[in-house]
Amino acid sequence: MGLFDFLTGKKGPVSQDQLKQWAAQYASRKESSPGTAALAAGQYAKAVKEFTTQVNLGTKKEEAYLLRSLSHSLKGDSGSGLKDAQEAIKINQNNSEAFLIRGFAYIQKNDVNEALKDFKKAVALDLHGRGVVGKIAQSAIESIAGKGYDE
Repeated sequence: MGLFDFLTGKKGPVSQDQLKQWAAQYASRKESSPGTAALAAGQYAKAVKEFTTQVNLGTKKEEAYLLRSLSHSLKGDSGSGLKDAQEAIKINQNNSEAFLIRGFAYIQKNDVNEALKDFKKAVALDLHGRGVVGKIAQSAIESIAGKGYDE
């Protein structure tokens, strides 16, 4: 099951296009770099390469892991997306974006229970769901609940 296949059913409020749009907006808020430009343009493989360079250089490592995780997830590589999100969380356990992105990787791996935990954590960390990340996470929670899973 792909990242968006589960969340983009007719009952779900989160569409693939919405998440890709969020990724582009998110990348545009970050410092301009070849990686963020590639992510914003939907060139996820190129973005992965650019963020790998940042990780290897050790520059802004938390952000590089997070952006590489998002890039991996958007191109369908849940294992790498999960690993990078976990690295970002190790660096900063209060990063709502990392929990959101790790939740998407868990969805790809068909681990709905872990995804729900991460989406709930993202809501709690992101001003209790009032920020952009919290709203996306809350929509994912509602989508999962609409598909017969308990919150």
